[in-house]
Amino acid sequence: MAAETNTKIPAPLYAAAAVGDMAYQRLRKLPATVADLRERMARTDLDTDKLRGIAQRNASALVNGAQSAQERAQAIYTKLVAHGEQVVRGRKVIHATIGVEPEDAPTAKTAPTASTASTAEAKPMAKKATKAGK
Repeated sequence: MAAETNTKIPAPLYAAAAVGDMAYQRLRKLPATVADLRERMARTDLDTDKLRGIAQRNASALVNGAQSAQERAQAIYTKLVAHGEQVVRGRKVIHATIGVEPEDAPTAKTAPTASTASTAEAKPMAKKATKAGK
């Protein structure tokens, strides 16, 4: 939990200031890191063609991953908007199944499988107890 302060400044502003300070501290170490990397590169023999091919492969994989993430985000956003509209209109929403579920995951709307149906039939249902003399 965040420490309580007596000022009227919102906590997110303090968080942003802390992030800025942490970035500044890391940037102060950057020249030393660059110098170290230059020394290491000077001592190593590199195959630039191989590195270029690896970089191009990784870039295309990154683009494909970003496109699929964008599609998933759009689908989730669409579901959120639909759910929000139902909430605002006052409809009861029993299950909010908006999220990142695997596509092959079973949902509550699917019909029971043969194994679940057979186990349900094998167990006898308990009878409701009634009060005698009411």
